[in-house]
Amino acid sequence: MKNNHNAIDLQHLNQYTGGDLELEQEIYGLFKEQVRIWLRLLPMATKRVGPLQLIHLKAAPVE
Repeated sequence: MKNNHNAIDLQHLNQYTGGDLELEQEIYGLFKEQVRIWLRLLPMATKRVGPLQLIHLKAAPVE
């Protein structure tokens, strides 16, 4: 089964930015940088706490 979900809801992003393409690109750039950071850090975190604990952290709501 093919997954048709994108990591970023581009329609929502467009509504959030009021259609400002420069702002959308800036936010997308910040998202890409965060992904790069997490990809470097997750292997180290998995060694320390294990993958099941990381799943819990990912699913925890942000307050």
